Amino acid sequence: MRKVILFFAFLTLAPVVGFSQGWMQYMPKNRTEGNYTFYDYKDAFNQWCREKGIENGYYTVNGKKTKAGGWKQFKRWEIEMQGLYDIKTGEIYTPNLWREYKRIQESTLATDSYMGNWVCMGYDDSPGGYHGQGRLNCIAFHPTDANTFWVGAANGGVWKTTDHGATWTPISDNLAQIGISNIIVPPDFATSNTMYIGTGDRGHWFGMGVGILKSTDGGTTWTETDLGVSSPMDIYIGKIIIHPSDPLTQMAATKNGIYKTTNGWEDAINVFTDFRGIDMEYHPTNPQIIYAVDKTNYVGETSTRIIRSTNGGTNWSDIKIFDNSARVEISVSPAAPDRLYALVAGRDGGLKGIYRSDNAGLNWELTFDGSLPNQNLLGWECSGNDVGGQGSYDLAMAVNPLNADEIFIGGINIWRSTNGGYNWAIKSIWTGNCGGSVATVHADHHWLEFQYNTTKIFTMNDGGIYYSVNNGQHWTEISNGLVINQLYHLSCSQQNYNEIIMGLQD
Repeated sequence: MRKVILFFAFLTLAPVVGFSQGWMQYMPKNRTEGNYTFYDYKDAFNQWCREKGIENGYYTVNGKKTKAGGWKQFKRWEIEMQGLYDIKTGEIYTPNLWREYKRIQESTLATDSYMGNWVCMGYDDSPGGYHGQGRLNCIAFHPTDANTFWVGAANGGVWKTTDHGATWTPISDNLAQIGISNIIVPPDFATSNTMYIGTGDRGHWFGMGVGILKSTDGGTTWTETDLGVSSPMDIYIGKIIIHPSDPLTQMAATKNGIYKTTNGWEDAINVFTDFRGIDMEYHPTNPQIIYAVDKTNYVGETSTRIIRSTNGGTNWSDIKIFDNSARVEISVSPAAPDRLYALVAGRDGGLKGIYRSDNAGLNWELTFDGSLPNQNLLGWECSGNDVGGQGSYDLAMAVNPLNADEIFIGGINIWRSTNGGYNWAIKSIWTGNCGGSVATVHADHHWLEFQYNTTKIFTMNDGGIYYSVNNGQHWTEISNGLVINQLYHLSCSQQNYNEIIMGLQD
């Protein structure tokens, strides 16, 4: 990445209690999220470990050594927090990073003489399989050119390819906020050259976003919109959706509620408050109908819900509530416009269930019960016979636009249904190959999407970007050239200045 990003990256190690897992239920109930101290988090985590008997990230379930989802992520965060809290009180420092970045940009401190000459040393070559480069959160396709698309990284900005991933170019190096959750490329991109990005890492607990940014020159420069914030601690953008016939009308599900614009985010209206939005969809043929879902904060909240608007986002009502759940993802297909699927993660991160409505959300059927034996599709095992998972952190779903009975879901692994959600087969595994029948693909899938009206499906995960053209039987990684490493720790040798050791995400 360029010098500005490298400089600012060291400033952004603010509190990011990511991937909130089961230990969050032990947080103090007499304080709100913004008032927790470092020691509150650490005490809750330690209590969880004691009660579960967790040692070095594992505990025993029915005599079997089981991975404790959330242990590794907490330990990473604990390292990140060094020097960022008061050692006596545990108060977490929350500097206004966005404002400080803009101050530096406008001062003489931003000159090359001050910044120095930086050379990228990031790891950017992967042989495929479980290797990978770093975590990607989203993808957006060019409306007419199948070889051109953009990806957004959790800690590495926006990247563009014009040759289907053979080469990549960063287009957000001059932005201080490099956590990207959404990319929107309108259907009139060829003439308008306009695109939007949602900032903040939607998989993390604290979003670290600055709202929605807009470019009118294809990503060369970016400007703030009315859905912006003064501090990167305030918001993440869970999902942006664009009206099918009006590119300037868009909706956004965010940590701070649901917003709407009718003029390309020149003005933003908060149309639904007190809602921790994570996913959203338009009805495929009736844009007056909009669905949105949320995720819990794990402290005092025990349920998630699907809400619906039937008047273009002005009014909203609950259409489905899921008790004892952590997060929901939804998906629709033009092939069956009134059908809506919901993928629900339980409080332990494992699969609660897969639900389906065939009348635009009015009635629901549980098509697959994650609590039954061998049906935890969000766990680590090929057979689904384990407990828990990381569903509050990695959760994705996509329905084939040409066949509403074909669904892909992603958690740690990828699974596929060909009969509307009633039966499932594993289509990627994070380690091994399930006895030779399943492709090895990096773990933790954050975004699944079919390209246009085709059967080619892409996944964004903790390793980068992969795609399949044969229903998930084989996956091709095209992450080479992406410098999106997510560093947690770095140290230089005291004897040899050429020797450096780094700890990276996965």
